[in-house]
Amino acid sequence: MIIIKSVIFILLIGLCLYSKMLPHATLLNPKAMKYFSFLDKLFKPTCSFVSRTLPTKWEIGYNGLKLDFGQVIVFALLLIIYRSI
Repeated sequence: MIIIKSVIFILLIGLCLYSKMLPHATLLNPKAMKYFSFLDKLFKPTCSFVSRTLPTKWEIGYNGLKLDFGQVIVFALLLIIYRSI
């Protein structure tokens, strides 16, 4: 039980880091890019699946700026799983 909670906690932290590094993916140094590419392989398919399943794009700007809540939904699901264990 502790191992599962630890893995979910690490996934939560990884998702936070992934969301912060995503806009700056082209500017990362090689060491950070190694970690980012691992997180990208892990979270990009998950977030895109949630985005395809639920209408999660909200327009938040005048120039077509849209916010994708796929990461927020994945984060909330991980928190719910973490709390229920």
